[in-house]
Amino acid sequence: MGRDQSSHIIENINSLGAKVDKIEAGMVTRDEFNTTMDEVLTIVRRLDQERVFTMEWVRRIEADVERVKKHLHLA
Repeated sequence: MGRDQSSHIIENINSLGAKVDKIEAGMVTRDEFNTTMDEVLTIVRRLDQERVFTMEWVRRIEADVERVKKHLHLA
């Protein structure tokens, strides 16, 4: 193996090492991922609860509107 070929292999290894470092910099740990997913799940649960409460509120308002219409003889 010649000197040029050896230096080419070393350059390739260094290049691959730099690429791996770049990939690792963008990665998260399992704990970071799990923490983020817990936060997302908490937000989704709250949104679902708000949706349920909002739908119940809409039903009550619609019932009130129907009572008012009947009282005013509009229905």
